[in-house]
Amino acid sequence: MKRIAILLILFFSTIVFAKPKSDNGDLKGLQELMITSKFAGMCGTIKQMATFQESTKMPGGDEFLQRFLTTEQARLGMNPQEFLEACQKSISAYTNYYNLTSDK
Repeated sequence: MKRIAILLILFFSTIVFAKPKSDNGDLKGLQELMITSKFAGMCGTIKQMATFQESTKMPGGDEFLQRFLTTEQARLGMNPQEFLEACQKSISAYTNYYNLTSDK
């Protein structure tokens, strides 16, 4: 949690000190961080849902997960392989962002 707070402070400080006549390129890093975090979070949540279903064997849970994943993939315009690759890339990128603030 401490790392995330430090990372957010660093990125928000770049917004505060941005030049008034600058273009949107100054916010590109922040936007990439937000998109990466959102996608990685979605992938993590789906993984947790699958783990929960695997351990509880809730009636109708498998069908729900399948429909949910199919809907999300369609909404994002991805096939299952593209979705899996995007999850792997976003989690890797998120981990890299997270490690920028690691205490070494």
